[in-house]
Amino acid sequence: MPSRLLVIVSVIWSVVAAAMCLAADPAPVDLSELGPWYGRSVTTLEIAGMPTALVGRARPGLALTPRRKLWRVRTTVLTEATARADAARVRLLLARHGYPDARISLRAKPAGARGVAVTLRIDAGPAVTYGQVRVLGLPAPAGAVEDTLQRRLAAGARFDETAVQGARDALLMAQRRAGHAQPAVDLAVVRTGGATADVTFTCRPGARFRYDGLTVEGAPPDLEPLVRRTVNLAPDTPYAPAVSARVRQDLRQLQLFRQVRITSEAHTDSTLLLQASLRPMQMITLETSVGSFTDDWLVAQAGLRHRNLFRRGRGGSVKLLWSTHRREAVGSVWWPGLLAPRSRTALDLSGAIDDEDSYRLSTVSAELSTLFKPWTAASLRVGLTVSDGTLVDRSADPGAFVDEVGLLTALGATWYRDTSDHPLDPHDGSRMTVQSEWSPPGLLTDTPFASLRVFGSRYLPLGPGTLAVRLDGGLAAPLGASPDLRPDRRFFAGGVSTMRGYRRRALGPTDTAGQAVGGEARILAGAELRVPFGSLLGAAFFVDSGQVWSSRHDVRLQDLAVAAGSGVLIYTPVGPFRIDVAVNLSTPDRDTSRWLVSLAIGHPY
Repeated sequence: MPSRLLVIVSVIWSVVAAAMCLAADPAPVDLSELGPWYGRSVTTLEIAGMPTALVGRARPGLALTPRRKLWRVRTTVLTEATARADAARVRLLLARHGYPDARISLRAKPAGARGVAVTLRIDAGPAVTYGQVRVLGLPAPAGAVEDTLQRRLAAGARFDETAVQGARDALLMAQRRAGHAQPAVDLAVVRTGGATADVTFTCRPGARFRYDGLTVEGAPPDLEPLVRRTVNLAPDTPYAPAVSARVRQDLRQLQLFRQVRITSEAHTDSTLLLQASLRPMQMITLETSVGSFTDDWLVAQAGLRHRNLFRRGRGGSVKLLWSTHRREAVGSVWWPGLLAPRSRTALDLSGAIDDEDSYRLSTVSAELSTLFKPWTAASLRVGLTVSDGTLVDRSADPGAFVDEVGLLTALGATWYRDTSDHPLDPHDGSRMTVQSEWSPPGLLTDTPFASLRVFGSRYLPLGPGTLAVRLDGGLAAPLGASPDLRPDRRFFAGGVSTMRGYRRRALGPTDTAGQAVGGEARILAGAELRVPFGSLLGAAFFVDSGQVWSSRHDVRLQDLAVAAGSGVLIYTPVGPFRIDVAVNLSTPDRDTSRWLVSLAIGHPY
């Protein structure tokens, strides 16, 4: 039997044994009234006298419980063996949760011609509470966990198997974090009086371990060097569960393996081998999608990817996108681990057309970038972009945009941190992004500029629901002799992902024809309460605010527009489908509707 399975079995058995120690002398089960009814089908099972904290815990595990199927109810024939087995299950449940002296009796009465209604009566008796709780043998670096256990198993609180098992698991993890790869915890529960029990945890940490090397299974020969470079396991690295978690995450981020399994195996009396068992993904994939939402009524994408085109994890892809406002073709090649063990360097060549009411911008560009992942929850991306563009000014106002877009050379950096608990529907944690871009004057640039954007979201659990809060601020400025910002470097707002009280790009500066022209500064803020109703449906209640200013010098918080509303959420595998209704609480322009309905997939933040 594998060692991990042995540990799990020993944990379960030790806790069950502890509970049975509390109930060492159980009272006999009273079945005296069942004799005349043996052989009949149990049509109903009532459980009376169960302590409030355990109501609903016993019934699903009892053989006598009638179970409703699609077209009928499946019943069990009443026998002495079945009745005694169910009584034993209930007694063990009660003992595990602090009622070892419970008395159980079963009564029955006829129900119909061939059925019987059974009542399981419980006299729980007094609850057993914790007396003295001791932890012996815990290594010094892990000693801080002992105070936590004393609070979990406080003297006078009712004995509970779940809490005791959680305390034992915490002690095992504390020893592993201290470098002990094969710890054990012995558990003893002793009744010291009629209503108290002493609990003693005896820790046996064993030797401290260090990693002695890495073995790789399942990776093709050309990918094994990349795996070793990504893992980057230094000699004599101290054992810790965090090492395995970090290695697993780093290998998954290579996007080369559909299964990553990390284990440790004893090599000597004090060293371990880290084992990576891998299953490669399909290297060539074709992806297509067609979608629609309020801000872009038609979005179609197609892409072809080869994850290992040039071997050693160096891949390439081609992607095409067509939507109402943007057409784009992108070719990419990438090289994982080129500059650092946990990095990805990519070269992207693209051509795009932005087709807006106030302008049409065609660009061709090349970008060389590297994504670094030195942290568990954060990443840093730096890049150099060179592009050439052609602008068609459709604005009703002369001079709304620069005359010529021309060449642009820009240095960019993005720092991203994500501690949220789910990529599509987070319930807890936060996300934060800092983006900066700088195009210095005179460096193959006709319209130099600088910009900074900082935005993030915080997710707070409120029972089954979630309170999501968003703050987003951005500034940009032309540099040198450039008279203004290019349209693709300006800020816009309005729509399902920014401000739901306005249509797409309808919030902020416009020309005399009412078409959006964007600005140098933007602030967005919002809060949303998301409440699920089962696994399929949910509701959202939100407040959005924001504004865009033509000049960064004109920013005033009193200019912020505000909208409020609610929405229906339909949960799907690709994220929640949303139907939001917003009312504009500010004074809208005459061409701006006060009420708006929007459709989208995914949360706006």
